[in-house]
Amino acid sequence: NMIEYRSADELTHIEGIDDNQKLKKVRIYPEKCNTITPAFDITPGRLVTALITEKGIFKSTKEGLLEYHSSNS
Repeated sequence: NMIEYRSADELTHIEGIDDNQKLKKVRIYPEKCNTITPAFDITPGRLVTALITEKGIFKSTKEGLLEYHSSNS
């Protein structure tokens, strides 16, 4: 499986308006810091014990996923 990564700028920089009312991007991380920015959560499945959804909380078991699926019917 391929993991999509976003630009490091999403973590290392922030944009705001300067004193001259101009949009400016400034670095908020030290130059030597490494970043990793996956486009989604990469928590290993073995560590996930439940899914919190708008329909409630469901255990991350086969039964819990079936219950979640049936709540969306």
